[in-house]
Amino acid sequence: MDEGLYKPINLHDFIKESPLLNPFKEHYPDYLGQLLERTFHFWNLEEIEKAKEQIAIYNSNFEGFHLGILIEFAIDFDNLDAEKTIIYLNSIPENHRNEPDIGDMYYRIKAALYFSLLDIDLAREECVIGIGFGFGSEELYYLRAMCSALRNLHNEAIPDYITALKGDFKRDEITVNLAYSYLRVRKMRKAFKLHKSVVDKFPDNHKIQYNTGLCYKHFRKYSKAVEYFDKAIALNPDEAAYRLTRGRVLMRLRRHNEAQLDLVYAQESDISLAEELLNINTEVLERKITSRTANKKVLKLLRRIYLQNEGY
Repeated sequence: MDEGLYKPINLHDFIKESPLLNPFKEHYPDYLGQLLERTFHFWNLEEIEKAKEQIAIYNSNFEGFHLGILIEFAIDFDNLDAEKTIIYLNSIPENHRNEPDIGDMYYRIKAALYFSLLDIDLAREECVIGIGFGFGSEELYYLRAMCSALRNLHNEAIPDYITALKGDFKRDEITVNLAYSYLRVRKMRKAFKLHKSVVDKFPDNHKIQYNTGLCYKHFRKYSKAVEYFDKAIALNPDEAAYRLTRGRVLMRLRRHNEAQLDLVYAQESDISLAEELLNINTEVLERKITSRTANKKVLKLLRRIYLQNEGY
């Protein structure tokens, strides 16, 4: 599974801005709308027990399955027994769960529960069902995109990310995941443009810093690539793959002493290619070959590995 840039679902963010909450102010007495408003007020303040108290009072005014129950689930999402909650949701009659004022949130919550269990395929299936019924909120498209990307189906994830970006929901986060999918399918110009637009908004995310460096490397902006590799390694100094990549780029810049440190670290971590690159770089330091010859040997090595991987 491609872990990418993804993180566990925060269902509060998925639910709190739902446009489906607005009709309650029109169709129900003011005090019910006020209970909902107080629920979300306390939820936004992370005063969870007070939020649960307000939604419980709200739910006491209804019988059977309704939207308020889904909100209560969402508030208590971190503490839910996901499997038991899914069993309960499966018991809801299909004609009820597919009502317009319930369906969107029903499928979002169920998909998020599966996602929290790392059952990516079932999470994606719930997104597909919800979208198929016309409950195509940006959040559902975003969740389906993440599920697709986690299965390395980046070409399927990309259009869902683009659809999700039509709203205002988590735009920076969606953009950076879209950039990552573009990177994985080698649409480098699009990946580069998006990474440059958001990288400064995620200064503490080593993966985004590293991926931005990869984009600069692809377009042979090696000094700039090293800047971002430096940031990624400062945030995650134990990641040997980052050291290997920076070492290769430092070789291109003829900064062989610095490259040696990275390549030794990568070689000691048993990273593929590290030993071969280290040997080539050592030859330069020992003045057995020039930097230009070293770069030719590296390209030959990479070409050989590529052909092996392609089955030639």
